Order: sequence, then C-alpha cells, then structure tokens
Amino acid sequence: MKLFGYDDTLKNPVFITPWSLIHGYAGVIFYVAAKRFFPKLSLMQILIINLILHSIYEIKDMLCYHEELFIKIYGKKPAESYWGNNTFLNTIGDTIFSLVGSVLASMLFKKKATNELLATMILTYSAFWLFFERQQYG
Repeated sequence: MKLFGYDDTLKNPVFITPWSLIHGYAGVIFYVAAKRFFPKLSLMQILIINLILHSIYEIKDMLCYHEELFIKIYGKKPAESYWGNNTFLNTIGDTIFSLVGSVLASMLFKKKATNELLATMILTYSAFWLFFERQQYG
C-alpha cells in the first residue's frame, strides 16, 4: 500500500493517483455549478450531495471494472480496460479529493458563479481528463 503512485492496482493499492487531482477539480466544478444553479444551498448541503453522487460514481467503477463482481452481476466478462484494477483505497482517496475540491472552491469563489466561469472550468477539466486518459494514469 502506497500513499502516492501513478498506478493503482489490486496487488499494489495507491491512495492518491494523478486521477485524484481530476476528482478534486470535479469537486470544484460541482461546487461552482451547485452555487450557480442552486445559490441557496449551503456548503454542507453541497458536500452531502457531492458525497452521494461521487460515491455512486465510485460504486459504478467498482462494479464495472472488477471482473469477479461484473461476472456475478452480468454473467459475462467486462470489456478490456486498464482501469480494471481500481481499489477501495483509491476510491476513498478520490472521494476525499472531490470533497476537498468543493471546500476549496467555497473559499475561492465567494462571488456569484457565472456561466462563463462554469464553462471555462468544464473545458479545462475536459482538457485535463484527455491528457490523463492519454497518459493512461490509473
């Protein structure tokens, strides 16, 4: 078990990978979007919603990319994917990064979120995601 590494595998679990930064940035975007479209939500409400949605995403990853679970649920092997080694440790790390991203955003973006800010953040997120995807970090 390692605190930081480029590859999270079942044989060598890693708490923080480069993808953890993407999860953190997604938390920032989630906060900004929530404040843009639901300005009366408190930080705590946003964190709870973020935790629920991010946990659903991570559960989906665990179910889709772990061959044994996938076979039990769907009765067949999953498609080949280098993400097939996601560990529970990394899931916890990614979730923490997402929540920390939302908290940081609450400190950085005190003014009303604009459509332009949100669009810029989503485009930047997409560029980071594509870079990480091409580097095959995992």
